[in-house]
Amino acid sequence: MILVNGQLTEIKGLDEIMEEVRKLKLQKRKDIADGLLERTQARNPVPEGSERQYRDALMDEYDRRYLTVM
Repeated sequence: MILVNGQLTEIKGLDEIMEEVRKLKLQKRKDIADGLLERTQARNPVPEGSERQYRDALMDEYDRRYLTVM
């Protein structure tokens, strides 16, 4: 589950989506966010007009999982 616009939201296949995008080794945050949103929309209904909120929430989760502090 991720927090989208203040609401806990279940995302089907979230672990797989995160791992698929991570394996692409994309460098630009925009490309990572686009990949996350595209895969999420393929497996889950994303309400029209909520794409940006989902994109931000997915990136927050991606960062939480994979961002390393140097």
